[in-house]
Amino acid sequence: MRLITLLSMFIFYTVISIAQPSLSNNTSPSVGDSYTIVRMGITNFSIGSSGPDQTWDLSAVQDSGQANTGSVVSASSTPHAANYPTSTVAFQQGDGTYGYYEANSNEYVFNGAYNPYNEVIYTDPETYLQFPFTLGSSFTDSFSGTVLNPSAQLYYRTGTLTAQADAYGTLIMSDTTYTNIVRVHVLKNYQDSINMGGVDYFYIYEEELYQWYLDGIGVAIINYQIINSSFGGNTFPERKNLYYNTPITTAIHQICVKSDAIYPNPARQNIFVNSDEKVNISIYNIIGKKVMTFFEIHKQSMDISALDPGTYIVTIDGKLQSESIKLIVK
Repeated sequence: MRLITLLSMFIFYTVISIAQPSLSNNTSPSVGDSYTIVRMGITNFSIGSSGPDQTWDLSAVQDSGQANTGSVVSASSTPHAANYPTSTVAFQQGDGTYGYYEANSNEYVFNGAYNPYNEVIYTDPETYLQFPFTLGSSFTDSFSGTVLNPSAQLYYRTGTLTAQADAYGTLIMSDTTYTNIVRVHVLKNYQDSINMGGVDYFYIYEEELYQWYLDGIGVAIINYQIINSSFGGNTFPERKNLYYNTPITTAIHQICVKSDAIYPNPARQNIFVNSDEKVNISIYNIIGKKVMTFFEIHKQSMDISALDPGTYIVTIDGKLQSESIKLIVK
C-alpha cells in the first residue's frame, strides 16, 4: 500500500512539473512577426496574485481607442542600423519608432531605440528575457548608454533591473482566453545625467512592470507599466500604461516560392537550409504561434521530430533579407 501511495505521489508531482509552463527562445521576436498594439484603460484592471495556477480575468478592461501596429524587421534594413551593429531585429512602428534587439538561444536583449523625440544607444544592453524562464526564475542586469534629445543634448544613462517569473496561469481577455501564461515582474531603476554649466543634473526613474507572456509570441501579450520620475528634486506625477499586444496571424508571412530553401519538404525527422551564410530559423504553426527556433544555422540539420504532422511556416532570417516558405511535416 505504501509503495502504491508513493508511486501515486510521484506520478502526481511529475504531472504538475510537466504542466508548469516555461518561456523558451521561441519567445524572441523574429523577422516577419506583426502585432496590433492597443492601449487599454486601467479602470477594472487588477494586477492579481502571484504563484501557480492563477486566473487573471481582464475581460472587463476596455480599450482606450488608441491602437497601432508594429512589425519585426531585419535590423540591417532600417535607417539607423549603423548605431546598433549587434542587433539582429528591429521592432518598427508606423510613427517612425524603431526598437533594436539581439536574440540568441539563451536570451534576448534591448540595444536601444530611435524615435522622433530621442535616440537611446546602449553600450551595455538591457536584458529583456533569459531562457528557459519559468515560475521562480530570475535575473539581475545592469545597463548603460546615451540618450540624445532633439535639442542635441546628450544624457548618460545607467541603470539596473531585476526580473522574476512570479506566476503562471490563464489570462482572460474580452476576445480570447490564453492558457499557459507566464507572468514576469520587473523592477527597474535608472538615471539620465547631464552636465550643464559645470553642474550635474539627473532625471531619476523608478519603473515597475508586469508582463504576461505566452511561449512562442515575441512580445508580452499584456504589458503594465508604472513609472515614477523626478528631476532636480522635483517629482513628476506617476504614470501608468497598459497595453494589449496581439499577433496579426493572417499576415505573419508571405510565402516564398523558392522551393529548395528548406529540404527535404515534406519532412519527418530533420530539415536542412539552403544558405551560404549563418541564418536564424523560426517555425510557426498555422495559427501563427512560434513552435521552434534555431540560431546561427549553417549547413547542419535541424531536428523537427517533436512537431505534429501538418503545415507550418518557416522563416529564414539572414543579415540582408528574410524569406518564408511552407513546410509540410509528415
